[in-house]
Amino acid sequence: MPAEPPVHRTTLAPMSMLTPRGVGGHAPVRRGRRRRRLLKTLLVLLVIGALAAGGWYYLLRDATTTAKTATAAPTANCPAPSPTPTPVSARLVKLNVFNATERRGLAATVATELRRRGFRVAKVGNDPAGRTVAGVAEVRSSPAGTAAARTVASQVDAFVAVPDRRPDGSVDLVLGRSFKALRTPARAATASRPSPSAVPSGC
Repeated sequence: MPAEPPVHRTTLAPMSMLTPRGVGGHAPVRRGRRRRRLLKTLLVLLVIGALAAGGWYYLLRDATTTAKTATAAPTANCPAPSPTPTPVSARLVKLNVFNATERRGLAATVATELRRRGFRVAKVGNDPAGRTVAGVAEVRSSPAGTAAARTVASQVDAFVAVPDRRPDGSVDLVLGRSFKALRTPARAATASRPSPSAVPSGC
């Protein structure tokens, strides 16, 4: 008798009642899990790229701001301009002329010229303080006569301001040993004009 061909038997994994037909004992390939992993990886890469781009943006912006600040011109600290003092007219100045030298008649001579220039001369005589005035003149006044004292001081080439506590705005012009003559009216008018305040550079 001819030999019978060998029979190949395939051993199947045991199937449970819950195993779908046609699947056998092999687990199905889960493609959804692979897709989720790929999406998570792409999301992480996008976040890292966005952070890197933002970091470069802020770095370049700060560098540009720093460069502009370094090249900008410094701002000068400009003080508020002080008000320009208004000259007081000679007609409004009550003036006393005193002689602190040994030259007789000096106060009377100067007082006469100052009256011609419009000053309201009141007292004329020797210095009641009895002080030695070695310079050209002293201009004595209280704070109430500060503006009037500037007008009186413009009449002489040099002076020393001497504040006192008199109650009114009168001014004393005390002639000293170095006094020669009053300024000319033109020079006195120029000297009585207030000079503008100095302005710092850059203001």
